[in-house]
Amino acid sequence: MEKAKISKSGVPYLHPKKLKGLLFDSRIGKLERITTSGKHSEFAARMALYSWNKETLEKFDKFFQPKQHIFIDSLVACFEVNNLSLLPMVNVPTLIVGGQYDSILPIWIQAWMHKLIPHSEFIIMRNTGHLAKLEAKERFNNILRKFLVQQKRAS
Repeated sequence: MEKAKISKSGVPYLHPKKLKGLLFDSRIGKLERITTSGKHSEFAARMALYSWNKETLEKFDKFFQPKQHIFIDSLVACFEVNNLSLLPMVNVPTLIVGGQYDSILPIWIQAWMHKLIPHSEFIIMRNTGHLAKLEAKERFNNILRKFLVQQKRAS
């Protein structure tokens, strides 16, 4: 097994091409097949959402209407840039809100980000996917309000 390379900041260097193969390549073929049938919004919803109730799907369709090439370009761009080495330099209050079933940015990546960002807070919202703010709006807003109030009191 290949030994992980370490950057100057002590952060393990993530091999974007390897990660891209794991997380992206398997989805791109499926996405291309689905978009020819006009169902790319459904594919995006299946990637981003955990809950499949009618109300959540209607909200998703209302707010998320990707054009195929923009959606694919955005996914590709996520694997072209590696900014992990910058995270230890973040010096502002940071709240990471993760979705328990987030398949786009899995919990292990969110936890890694939390570990790299000094003094960050990390909350995992149960029974949500990538769009916790859509799937559990009130819970998400309460978490965000609490964090903002704490920051206001601290300043």
